[in-house]
Amino acid sequence: MKKQTLRQLIVQCVTIAQCIPSIQDACKEVDPSRPWEAYEGVCQELLRMPKARAYKYPILVRPYSSGTKEPSPMDVCLLNEKAQDWPKGKRPWGGKDAPAGYFNVNDKKYSRYWSLIGTTWEQLIDTPVINEAKASPSRLLASVLWELTFDGWTSKDCKAAHTSLKARLDASVAQFKKLSTTVGKIT
Repeated sequence: MKKQTLRQLIVQCVTIAQCIPSIQDACKEVDPSRPWEAYEGVCQELLRMPKARAYKYPILVRPYSSGTKEPSPMDVCLLNEKAQDWPKGKRPWGGKDAPAGYFNVNDKKYSRYWSLIGTTWEQLIDTPVINEAKASPSRLLASVLWELTFDGWTSKDCKAAHTSLKARLDASVAQFKKLSTTVGKIT
């Protein structure tokens, strides 16, 4: 199976207009207020990025089964091609310092699939896309764009949302710690 980079896939599809029906098919829960033209800007932004080394994990697009007869979106993730099988005779342990007879299931070497969250567009633009879904080029690109952009957001939009969410999470954690300290003094 021929692997194309994300950049090559965008160029092959020529215009994002070819992908609009595929995006609609792949993602039914679309914000109707977001104009489809937003994806053209995303493609332009991606194509303007300087040539880069492929990211260590290729982008994998595979069929996703929702368990219903309805057509499902495709799963887009990063593939750890060097992932190892779990050790035979050992049981999974959910943390560091696994006791005898167990192994740390969170160790990266056992994880075959990774989310794209936190991976920059600059890291992904010249990364190969593996098409296990056997999708057309436009459907393949549509699925990757959907995963990357959250409905047409630019890289700047994505980074701003990530920063905002992280700040809110940090504030919640600080508030929880403060509350747990207060509760500890009461009891």
